[in-house]
Amino acid sequence: MRVERLKLYGADWARYFAPVGFCAYLAAMCVALIVTSAFLDNASEAVGVTAAAVFGLLLSCGLGLGMLAMQRRELRYLTVPTAFDPESDFELIAQLSRGLGWQLTYEQPGRRL
Repeated sequence: MRVERLKLYGADWARYFAPVGFCAYLAAMCVALIVTSAFLDNASEAVGVTAAAVFGLLLSCGLGLGMLAMQRRELRYLTVPTAFDPESDFELIAQLSRGLGWQLTYEQPGRRL
């Protein structure tokens, strides 16, 4: 048995990692606020804006990294070698999943379910 990682492509990849992208967008906005605060005339306002932006930057980076780690962990799966051919394994797993009430969205017999 070995652990592998599911690979996503195109729209599936974008949809799955969109929350991480949103956190990156928020982090970029916080960096823009930090840069903008350097040009403020009032020093106390500049310090306040910088402090708020640094807090937002740390929070959005932490949240984004946490979500990325969680999502990458969810894409892992365990491969189990069997003595049967792929079509027999596929049929057994398909019957089991239907019996559990799962909704199968895509079937490619012998390859993926």
